[in-house]
Amino acid sequence: MSIYHPPATESAAAASGHETGLIHDALTLTHGNPMPWITGGALTLGALYGIGSRHRKDKGKRAADSATAIVIEDTLTGAGVVVSTVCRFCWRFLTGRETRGAARTNASWWRPGTVSTDSLATAELGAIALDPAADAEAGARIDWDRIGAWISSHARVPDWVAGAVTAAGRGLSAVWAAVRTVGRGLGRWHHWRYAGRAAARVGALATTVGLVLQPAWTILALACAVPVVLTAAGLWGAGYEPSDRERYAPGLWAALVQVLRLSQEDQERGQDEWLHLTDSLSVDTAAITIRLPLGWLGSDGERGLMTQVLHSRVPGEWVAQWEFKGNSPYVRWTPKPPPAPAPELPTMVEWVPSEDPSRVMVGITHDGPRYVDTAGETPHWGVSGGTGDGKTTVLLMPVVHGRQHGALVDCITMKSNAFKDIEGESGVRVHKSGRAGVAAMAEFYTSMKAAEGLQGTPEGDVLPGRILVIDEFASFVKSAKIWWKYGLQAKGMPPFEAWFHMILMQGRSADHKIVIGAHTFTRELFGDTETRDLVGTKGIVGPASNPKWLVTYGDAPRVAYDSGIKGRGVIGVTGRPEVEEIQYAYITPVARKHIRAAEDAPDWFDRGEMAPWITPAVLDEAEHELAIADFLPGGAYMEGVTLVTDGRTPRPGVPTPRSEHVTSHPADGAVTGRVTLTKHGQDHEPTDVSEEAQTPVYSLKEASTEDGEAGILPARYGALRKRISRGRKRGIEMPEGITVDGTTYYTEKELKNWWKLTEVKGKSPLGN
Repeated sequence: MSIYHPPATESAAAASGHETGLIHDALTLTHGNPMPWITGGALTLGALYGIGSRHRKDKGKRAADSATAIVIEDTLTGAGVVVSTVCRFCWRFLTGRETRGAARTNASWWRPGTVSTDSLATAELGAIALDPAADAEAGARIDWDRIGAWISSHARVPDWVAGAVTAAGRGLSAVWAAVRTVGRGLGRWHHWRYAGRAAARVGALATTVGLVLQPAWTILALACAVPVVLTAAGLWGAGYEPSDRERYAPGLWAALVQVLRLSQEDQERGQDEWLHLTDSLSVDTAAITIRLPLGWLGSDGERGLMTQVLHSRVPGEWVAQWEFKGNSPYVRWTPKPPPAPAPELPTMVEWVPSEDPSRVMVGITHDGPRYVDTAGETPHWGVSGGTGDGKTTVLLMPVVHGRQHGALVDCITMKSNAFKDIEGESGVRVHKSGRAGVAAMAEFYTSMKAAEGLQGTPEGDVLPGRILVIDEFASFVKSAKIWWKYGLQAKGMPPFEAWFHMILMQGRSADHKIVIGAHTFTRELFGDTETRDLVGTKGIVGPASNPKWLVTYGDAPRVAYDSGIKGRGVIGVTGRPEVEEIQYAYITPVARKHIRAAEDAPDWFDRGEMAPWITPAVLDEAEHELAIADFLPGGAYMEGVTLVTDGRTPRPGVPTPRSEHVTSHPADGAVTGRVTLTKHGQDHEPTDVSEEAQTPVYSLKEASTEDGEAGILPARYGALRKRISRGRKRGIEMPEGITVDGTTYYTEKELKNWWKLTEVKGKSPLGN
């Protein structure tokens, strides 16, 4: 056999003809002009050279020795960079990764990602914390049915027009909802799984090519593929909820590098070597464990800094357990246990008698029954509250407790029915006017002085205790001062303020104790801070404003309580920071029953007589110290006043204190102690001593004309204050009046006389 070999000339001719054909085709595309090809080639080579040159400079490589070698090297390098860039782009495009830049989420091939704030633009950082429900309003649908009904009822158009508008609107709403859904999905492109991104890219590319080459078949394929794709997306495209470890570990790790001062070598060991978070930080078993370097000292400042960093980057409150022993020191953080729920106080507490005479049960606190201890340093106590808050109800408890243990109780009140639930019972005397209250306080003070002198004697050991309860203390002080100034027409400080102070100071040793009820414990009401602080245990029933809390408990931390519950309040001791929430006991329905079950009081007390242990010697001492004799029942200023309750009269023949005066400076008038009384003639009979003067008094604000309501003075309060200031420049002073709880009161006559003094010839140059 022989093999045929064509002639060499024929093969060369064929090859030459093939090359000529390629060149011919290329020239044909450029209409026979080779310059575009030449220009394109030159530009391509120049671009490759520029890319390679820049790449070499960025890498810091040394250039070749000759210019030709530099050009060739940089051009080849540029070609390599372009090829690698194109390949990398194709790889990222086909695998669903970002085609440029770093990944913006922690998405993987099968798992959708969450936003990494480190790679977000600054303007986007706030958006990631928005609640998805925040844009619910944007998706609110238009009520097309309502619009169609309005068109049908108000516009003169056929019903089918309204129906058409409704149908068209519904269609637009459906299209808009679909567009918004697609837009939201595309807006979360970086959250997509890599597989989903790759499928979307390849599908879009294939669809584009198919529409160019085979549009009919491509449209048919899309019609079949879209339902399948949407169904798969619905089943597979559920959002991925990142774990708490994925959310918070990166930020915490970045801060811990600084707090622990980790070296570069320690950092290269990775986050997992130093930090571990459980997947969920909201469960009870959650924990955050941090490995500590052996050289980390863990001072108080360093621990505090780590605590601050952890709480600033991880939600919740955490408790640390530090372990520095051994070769692997660490700190483990666990969730702070929730505080134990505060036990709820009952809304109603029954009063329970106490077997200890010095301990009065007043209610229930979170620690159990609360007693007021009158045997210690705070024998006197009180309660403040507004009208109707239950203040008088609280005052019934020391009355009933005292009677159960044989104490004799005097109650002073300016309200006629304040003690109606116990009035008239044995061992309880109720005094309902300022004048009668002054007489009761005078007898109480004298009894205390006498009992104090009997201490250590057999007679003193059997004396009954005594309790003075004063309800509406400010009203009593005001009424007593009115009687003092306008009834007796006296000047200076009333002596009963000094009696009150002395009882608070000396009453404990003589078993003579005071219980006060007031709206608030202001310093002005008691005269000075020392006297107020002698009322040791103080309670508040009902609401407590900030000023009321301050004057009652000082700087003690406020206690939150529901003042809307009847009988709810607080109780504390002066000078101590512990103030407790309390539900005061309700004693009113059983008060009379408990008192009647107690042993009857001595006859002399129920008949309104003074204590039998008050001797003439005691009267002389009391008169010498505080000018008290004329204020006792039967004294010069208490004619007709008795201590008996319900109209009882004293037993005939009962000795009464002397009625003569301790007189000095007769030329200027009779002087009783520190107080100067107006002279009333040769026999020195004071004015209106038969009954308390019923003289109304007014504060400056009460006397002013406000909001169209005519007052005693024809000017507003602010104008009156200016008038006082201008009048003083002319030597016109305000009347003395009486001062109670920081407010000065005047009679109508005093105010009108002052007003006339500030006027000149019927005009008021001082202004209103």
